[in-house]
Amino acid sequence: MKRLILSLALSATAALFVLTASAEEKKAKRILLITESRGFRHGCVTRHVKASAEVDPKALAAVPGVRDVKVNKDKDGKVTGLTATYDGGGRVDPEKGSELKVEGKGVAVALPCVVEKAFAELARASGDFEVVCSQAARKEITAENLKNFDAVFFYTTGDLGLSDLQKSDLISFVKSGKGFAGSHSATDTYYGWKEYGELIGGYFDGHPWHQKVKVIVEDGKHPATKHLGDSFEITDEIYQFRTPYSRKNLRVLMRLDRAVDRTSVSVNGKKLADQDELQITIKDGKPVVKVNGSETDVKNLDFSGPRGNRKDGDNALAWVQEYGKGRVFYTALGHRDEVWKDEALRQAPARRAALRAGAGERRRDAAAGQRQVTFRVNSDRGMTPVAGATAPP
Repeated sequence: MKRLILSLALSATAALFVLTASAEEKKAKRILLITESRGFRHGCVTRHVKASAEVDPKALAAVPGVRDVKVNKDKDGKVTGLTATYDGGGRVDPEKGSELKVEGKGVAVALPCVVEKAFAELARASGDFEVVCSQAARKEITAENLKNFDAVFFYTTGDLGLSDLQKSDLISFVKSGKGFAGSHSATDTYYGWKEYGELIGGYFDGHPWHQKVKVIVEDGKHPATKHLGDSFEITDEIYQFRTPYSRKNLRVLMRLDRAVDRTSVSVNGKKLADQDELQITIKDGKPVVKVNGSETDVKNLDFSGPRGNRKDGDNALAWVQEYGKGRVFYTALGHRDEVWKDEALRQAPARRAALRAGAGERRRDAAAGQRQVTFRVNSDRGMTPVAGATAPP
């Protein structure tokens, strides 16, 4: 497995600076990284606080934005320091963090989140760009401030509180020839702002998969994907998209291998093959199961079926597009911390969304009588009812 050069941070950043290249290519570019959450807050964009042992826990908890204060002690019960989470917004030094003002003794520092650290490490290693990290879009997205940047990167959720003028400023910034990029939940942002949907390229429509998947690289010539080969595997939360997503408007770079979305049925740990028949009868409140006509004592029944809701099976995971004179890059990857960390990509156990039912879990009142359903397994189309069978109980 390659190092995190496969990861989102490098891919997105490489794309931004090829796409926004100008005559001043030797001059370091500047990214404005916004990791503000007005909806769901992902762990990789959550900032944490580290405080010295002298800090009063109550004083730390009183600092605006500080949450979940925890007092840490050694094995002898001596206080070694305090930790907390922080959603106070604003900028943070991506290398050192930013000191918080706390009443009384001691020092408390708001540390950069995982995504901010990844960008800072990449900036330091490459020397190609500088990054300014903020969780206050309303303070940063102004025409005047955007003059200081070559690109804006969003890892965001919800409505960020931008005024109509600020929205216009962002759109004008990109159309003038600058760059815009987003990862993961950047498509879970500003559903009510039509121009933003067109800018980012689509809106989040659920995440049916959180497991190890195979990613197909459709365009291996693009700077963001040329190092990835024909395909790679990654464990992450996988999005699907709705309008305005369309290949007519986008250059798709990567897509999900939909083999992950095939139907799988196992009885007592044995996987059924295509065309096998599974018959379930509820008799006297208890399930009677037959596999290919033979009655089976079921201790465990596992079913995982198609979870994606795109009938065309088009699950793009990264794309680019031109926007006015500017360029846009987006990738759906980036939910898990290890996707961003500079180490070998860890192979976490895949987590299947499956129906797990012991024999007792399908019981109904005996008075309901006997009901029966027979399915034929088809890994591409799902569990197909056999002609003449009744609806499942």
